[in-house]
Amino acid sequence: MEIYNCIAKYYPIGMLYENNPAYNDYPGIKEMVRLLEEKIHDETNFSNGWQSVESEIQATIQNEIIGTTYGQSPCYSSYIEIEKISTGEFVRYKELYFFISLLGPFYTIVGQDRNEIRFDKNAFFNTNFLVISPENEFKELFEKLVEQIEGKFVGYRFVPYFIYSQVIDGLCNRFRRDNQSRVFEAIFNNQIDLGAPTLGSSVYKDEAWINKDYDFENEPKWVIYPPDHFEND
Repeated sequence: MEIYNCIAKYYPIGMLYENNPAYNDYPGIKEMVRLLEEKIHDETNFSNGWQSVESEIQATIQNEIIGTTYGQSPCYSSYIEIEKISTGEFVRYKELYFFISLLGPFYTIVGQDRNEIRFDKNAFFNTNFLVISPENEFKELFEKLVEQIEGKFVGYRFVPYFIYSQVIDGLCNRFRRDNQSRVFEAIFNNQIDLGAPTLGSSVYKDEAWINKDYDFENEPKWVIYPPDHFEND
């Protein structure tokens, strides 16, 4: 599968990150670092590339876009604040995030309903739920973003929740060092709490991952298997 092959290209599956010089010497890790330097760290490239796309999308959908791209993650990312409700020390946010991977032709969109509570100089956060397909007050902007992103990143496919939430056994990265990283953390970043409840269809736009000549009667549906899945066969 394309996503798993992409992850295996860039990450040394089965190798720990912590205190392991060999991890950073892996050719895929070096290539990822090069991509980050070229696409994000270079201010001119970043401005002419992703920031110009943000501006175009913002002008089209007429909603402010807040950039969240940072130099250690292999993706471009931003979000739109749909609603903000403040009551004393309590704030509830409804936000729509979108992510475009630098490692392959993949993107996704995730709505987030979250809370923030401020107490003295401290702030506490929790995610109420994720919106993983066009639903309720997230629906209109979700669908507009799909149209805009696919128009500007031709050939990129939406990665559904049922794919990006999966754990790949042996996968370790800078966000999760326990060899149990999820697909989302490998091709995008760690900005979303994937342990939160979800609203919507986990297979939204899954047809993009099925070949036109796929034989539904005689072939099983595709799934991601960990590297050791077949070891005991």
